[in-house]
Amino acid sequence: MAILTLILAALGLGLLVFIHELGHYFMARHVGIKVEAFSIGFGRPIVRWMRGDVEWRIGWLPFGGYVRMAGTDPKGDLQPHEVPGGFFQARPLNRIKVALAGPIINIVFAFLLFTGMWIFGGREKPFSEFTQRLGWVDTESALYADGIRPGDIITSYDGHPVKSASDHLYAPMMSGKEVRVEGFKVDYTKGLATPFSLDVAPYHNPMSVDRDIMTLGVLSASYLIYDNASNKAATPAIAASGIQTGDRLLWVDGELLFSYAQLQHLLNSSHALITVERGGETRLIRTARLPLTEFALSPELRDEVSDWQFEALAGSHGETPLFIPYGFTSDGTVTGPLNCIDPECEALFVASAIKRANGDILQPGDRIVAVDGAPVSLGAEILKALQSHQVQVIVERESRGWPLISSKLADVDFDRSIHWEDLAALSHSIGLTSTPRQLGNLVLLKPIVPVPAYLAAQALGQSEEFTKRMQEARQRATSVSDESVRSQLLKMIDATEKSMTLGGLPIKDRIVRYNPPPQVLFVNVLGEMGRTLKALFSGYLNPKFLSGPIGIVQVMQFGWSKGVTEALYWLGLVSLNLGILNLLPIPVLDGGQVCFAAYEGITRRRIKPKTMEKLVIPFVILLVGFIIFATYNDLSRLFHGFF
Repeated sequence: MAILTLILAALGLGLLVFIHELGHYFMARHVGIKVEAFSIGFGRPIVRWMRGDVEWRIGWLPFGGYVRMAGTDPKGDLQPHEVPGGFFQARPLNRIKVALAGPIINIVFAFLLFTGMWIFGGREKPFSEFTQRLGWVDTESALYADGIRPGDIITSYDGHPVKSASDHLYAPMMSGKEVRVEGFKVDYTKGLATPFSLDVAPYHNPMSVDRDIMTLGVLSASYLIYDNASNKAATPAIAASGIQTGDRLLWVDGELLFSYAQLQHLLNSSHALITVERGGETRLIRTARLPLTEFALSPELRDEVSDWQFEALAGSHGETPLFIPYGFTSDGTVTGPLNCIDPECEALFVASAIKRANGDILQPGDRIVAVDGAPVSLGAEILKALQSHQVQVIVERESRGWPLISSKLADVDFDRSIHWEDLAALSHSIGLTSTPRQLGNLVLLKPIVPVPAYLAAQALGQSEEFTKRMQEARQRATSVSDESVRSQLLKMIDATEKSMTLGGLPIKDRIVRYNPPPQVLFVNVLGEMGRTLKALFSGYLNPKFLSGPIGIVQVMQFGWSKGVTEALYWLGLVSLNLGILNLLPIPVLDGGQVCFAAYEGITRRRIKPKTMEKLVIPFVILLVGFIIFATYNDLSRLFHGFF
């Protein structure tokens, strides 16, 4: 199948070049310019025949083609404009028509392909590709420092509307030193959206081996739909949780979920989910869970904890127990916050805990009644419960499933089916004796104990594949010449290997239908091309990120692998790019021929062949060099990976 899609991709690229040359051919014939040969494909002809006065050929490499007009090759001692019926003997206006015909037919063909996509219903794509909602915000980013969180909305970068997930990648790569980010901070429980506008500096993407890859630290939101009909790809803990295929992971340990990256962050953050009673009401609060030695305890509390440790953790063999940054009595009544011994601990955990959960923190007088959903009533029970992490998960169970909807409605539909009162009631009852398991379409799963990634792979019989994947990642990282980047990547790989996971959790995004009118898609693609060219010529975008022939075939192969409509999109995209780029006023391109002919028509003076040669040859060298450069980068991405 891969070979077939590769062949189709190469043939598709060849088709675009062929129709480009066909445009030149028909226009040349129309204005009376003599066409000597038309080749379907390149290289030595394997078949040739005459039709009228034109020699037709089929080259051994049947991708693309070319048209040869009289006067474009030397003819003895004749100057190009002296060749009868030749290209340079024609009037400037006719030469302009011939030069424009190729790019125009590519542009028209692109529009026809986009129209065909629209007629056939467009493309089926993941929700994450077309949402303005954020699924993840890097905790080290400037946006995070300014209070932007998963679930918030970014509507534009530098005034350009966010229309797809690619905008989050392009904006930091094609902007200047700062990007103007506009959007809304969203409080989902209160239904409030507060506008914001920030100027943010892009920074090096920590996931990339290339220093030139910049980011703002955000990813698009996605649905987290459990997709495991057989339950064979799940660990026993997952299978016993009560989760069903089609369930959407909605809430984990006190936070709404907007992406898999956010889920992994929650599983690997040192926090405990505390249920407290306050003023006759139940509250759910996430707070830091750290080694006891990080905190400065009063003598009284130290004695209490020592007794609890002896009672609850007799088998711990002197291991340092985990604790929370609050003191509490033997009946679980909170006495107040604790101080960290390490200043970094104070800033990183206590301060961040105060800012979480809408400013809600544990307060003196609160009584702790549950930890991670486990009921507790005594200090020793609280201490024991803090030593392990049991993840509380609420899923949205839709009897109708997740039907295909328009991408225009996807953002609106993202949280429309969530019953917020049921979610609040279900979550606030966690750890109580009367905890319900379901309210409406929301289901509280049985607690799940996270496990390290390598143990999850072992439980699923995937140890060899996991080990091989980690080894390959390390080999790629060790080959990076930049020492700081290499060290950073190796640390990330180690963290990934040991990261806590729910184990065997096959997740998929919701599929939406993306089908804008052809003129809208056409204008959108043109806009992206304009931004790319502007960033390229202004120096903000490194040319090494542009694709050469191999990269173009790769994206077209990807299109064919996803279906006909996806293939039509990429074919149209490449055709439009081919048409527009050929219109650039560069001597070796069609736009250059237009400029030469226009100059001659305005000044009534022919450009001398030697002068034209001096203008064209340097650009031919540059073009060939760029193709080699782009091909080298295509091969680098293909064999070494971009990230």
